[in-house]
Amino acid sequence: MDARVEPRHLGALSGEGATPAARRTIAFLCLAYILATLAILPFADRPGPVLPAITTTFGAGVMIADLCTAFLLLAQVRAARSRSLLLLSAAYLYSAAMALLHVLTFPGAWIPDQPLIGTPQSVGWLFIAWVLGFPALVLAAVAAEARSGTGAIAPDRVERAIARTLATVLAAVVLLALAATTGQAWIPRQIQGNVFATWGNAVQWTSVALSMTAFLMLWRITRGRNVLFGWLGLALVAFAASNALAVAGGARYTVGWDLSRLSGFISASLLLVFFLGQFARLHRSLAAALVRLRDVNGTLERRVAERTSELEDTNRQLRKALDERSLLLREVYHRVKNNLQVIDGMIAIQALGWEGSPTEELLNDLRRRINALGLVHQQLMTSDDLATFDIRPFLEELRGNLSTLGGGARHGIDISVEADALRVDLDFAIPLGLIVTELVQNALKHAFPDGGSDGRRIQVGLRRCPGERLLLSVHDNGRGGSDGRNHGTTSASKGLGLSIVQALVVQLEGEMAVSGADGLRVEVRMPAPEAGQ
Repeated sequence: MDARVEPRHLGALSGEGATPAARRTIAFLCLAYILATLAILPFADRPGPVLPAITTTFGAGVMIADLCTAFLLLAQVRAARSRSLLLLSAAYLYSAAMALLHVLTFPGAWIPDQPLIGTPQSVGWLFIAWVLGFPALVLAAVAAEARSGTGAIAPDRVERAIARTLATVLAAVVLLALAATTGQAWIPRQIQGNVFATWGNAVQWTSVALSMTAFLMLWRITRGRNVLFGWLGLALVAFAASNALAVAGGARYTVGWDLSRLSGFISASLLLVFFLGQFARLHRSLAAALVRLRDVNGTLERRVAERTSELEDTNRQLRKALDERSLLLREVYHRVKNNLQVIDGMIAIQALGWEGSPTEELLNDLRRRINALGLVHQQLMTSDDLATFDIRPFLEELRGNLSTLGGGARHGIDISVEADALRVDLDFAIPLGLIVTELVQNALKHAFPDGGSDGRRIQVGLRRCPGERLLLSVHDNGRGGSDGRNHGTTSASKGLGLSIVQALVVQLEGEMAVSGADGLRVEVRMPAPEAGQ
């Protein structure tokens, strides 16, 4: 991988690149730390205060800080599925476990002049393993990220990889603890009283070299462009300074040794402080976002309230307009019906002067047609939607009027209606009503010329058929079609009535069929109106 390219996985931790000010600050702190350490080294071997409790405080602080950092890094491993992050979290988990062992084996930390477990030599060996293991694991994590072609952990193997890594670290810590507490017979002494052995100092210088190597590799990879890498580099500098000061001190309770404890705690805390800073920044961003969201919600609520008020006003105006429209339509239907009644009355008066003549019959036929038109407007006037109505009550009322005006009731002719439920509009109801009027009127005049007998009837039916079609039938049990001079071929077929029926059938896009068996049956098949679909 190109050293100038920011690594994929570790970069995911910081959430952003380092600003120039942040890079300058981290570089300044690293340089200041190195210079301060170099300035202290000449005085590091001077005696300091004998405070055994300092080890307890140091170990507990490092353990807590490293455990928290390892937990946060493992959370990032689950998100980024990075092998290098997994190694880095293992390094901090290892350091936390070794800090605990350091406190348990340090003489005087729990029991005066005695360790809680192991022997006085155990703490030296465990400390050597600590200061070598931690920078070695960090260096391995940096090397893994720097290697080209390092792939992410498969999603279904992340938890298994984490569990395996944690088990490996804990197993290594347990083995080191057993070796340091039970292997005094075959391991050399690392400390004489409070003075460190020469070979132990060489190991700590090796730890300094590993830490600085990891630091330089980080700088080469990122050029300081990643905030997390900058803080990790500063942590490595502090860790190297801790070991350098301890070696320069040469023994416990010297100035160098005391300051090495402080530097070690600073090293352990830096990444934790970084993460806490990121969380604090995220919290501030969320708080600011919530404030902006509340402002936006307030604005939206005001706009919604304004729009709701406007819509309510519009709805009120629309309801008012609809009410006015309904009132006007009802008034129109009512006036049309009244005008038709006036025309009907005028024709009735006119017919009085032509009693018993063909002219009177023609005028009465006209009155029945006008009556059918008036019934349509009456049904619309009382309809809920003022546009459609149920055809059944219309046909029933039309039957009654035809029976009265045509003399059906007077001559004992029964007119019946059977109709399916069907919503119709003005354009369909008028031609249908006129067709029924003409056919019933024709039957009343011509089907029963002899009068007298019982059982005379006219049946009107309106049925739905498959294919969205309707069947209108008008059937009487009168003379039928056997007589060539009957109502099926004389006045009905050649007069004005049948011409009107044929024209109305064409208007409804229907087909008419006439049969003369058992009286006369007229059937009209037509498409069902859209209002009745």
